[in-house]
Amino acid sequence: MPLLIRCTYCKKLLGASAKKCISKSGKGCGKPIQFDQKIYYAQWTDPHGRTRQKKIGPSKKAAENFLRNVETAIAENKYIDRRETPKVKISTFIEEHYRPWCELNNRGYYSKKYYINIISEMWGSLFLDEITDKEVDAYKANMKKAGTEVMFNRVISTLSHMYTIASDYGFALRCPVNPAKKRFKEKSRLRYLKPKEVARLLDACPVHLRPIVQTALHTGMRKSEILGLRLGKEVNLEERRITLGVTSKTKNGEIRHIPMNETTYRVLSKAAEGKRSGSFLFAWKGREIKDIKTAWASTLEAAEIEDFHFHDLRHTFASNLAMSGVDLFVLKELLGHRDIKMTMKYAHLSPEHRTKAVSVLDGIFSAQNNEAESVKCEAEATC
Repeated sequence: MPLLIRCTYCKKLLGASAKKCISKSGKGCGKPIQFDQKIYYAQWTDPHGRTRQKKIGPSKKAAENFLRNVETAIAENKYIDRRETPKVKISTFIEEHYRPWCELNNRGYYSKKYYINIISEMWGSLFLDEITDKEVDAYKANMKKAGTEVMFNRVISTLSHMYTIASDYGFALRCPVNPAKKRFKEKSRLRYLKPKEVARLLDACPVHLRPIVQTALHTGMRKSEILGLRLGKEVNLEERRITLGVTSKTKNGEIRHIPMNETTYRVLSKAAEGKRSGSFLFAWKGREIKDIKTAWASTLEAAEIEDFHFHDLRHTFASNLAMSGVDLFVLKELLGHRDIKMTMKYAHLSPEHRTKAVSVLDGIFSAQNNEAESVKCEAEATC
């Protein structure tokens, strides 16, 4: 059982007797080890064959005593792994801990529960510490064959988060697979409608869906934000303003103010007729609308619009504003993006608008050039 020290410069672990930061393989920064700065580490192999390390401190004697005690405990079958976790099946952990946690804390649980169900169905019979790369790779291969790479990415992200919660609860040490290495590379999606397509979509909308779609097109709000709008809470008709993040949750947790244009004001005013303060604006037969999947699918079919999600209405809002020359920083505020990098994906949409922007310089510089030529001509005339 070796005794180790850590180089204070490159943090490499070396044998306790090392005088320079050079390992047997020749790696290291080569700098001398300062005797008065030595910090000792104990390293041993546990009964399961796993290598363990523990930082002891500046006392070599304390480190030696620690290793001696570990060696004795292993020999006498009295070794206790402080990192051992209880044996819990994935399905049990999901139902007793993870699903309740997501219901309480995840704003998007409605869609996330689908991925949780897949995990439970695929690997629920395994214990938390039994899932390996083999199981995940087999599932990945099947998803690739089916052409559902994006779905696989969502499942693996949910699996990773599940292990984060399991670690917090003391049921797992870490996620046994590396999600970053497993995910498929996704193509950036930017699907939006042109004005004629928007008209077709609105014409195909049933009565209860049309105002929801209009609100999305004119505010850029997410579906959950729109369905959660309440009169006198998020919606202030007197000030013609929508405020998110005070009485409701936003994706990034920040407050967002959205001004109403004439269309939004008209749509929301009509939706508010006969409703009391605090009531949900969008309801069907007097009940809050939870989702619109069925109506949305039939509307797209009737409008003959393909490969279009409800969230793409947000892209339609942003794209058409960007193509109309709206400043990207203003667009960032309207969309509620925390980072301008997220908004920059709309910057390339309209080369002609960028050409129009730089053409402003023709007027500026040509005026200066004409003035300079005029001064030059006057000077030559006086000569």
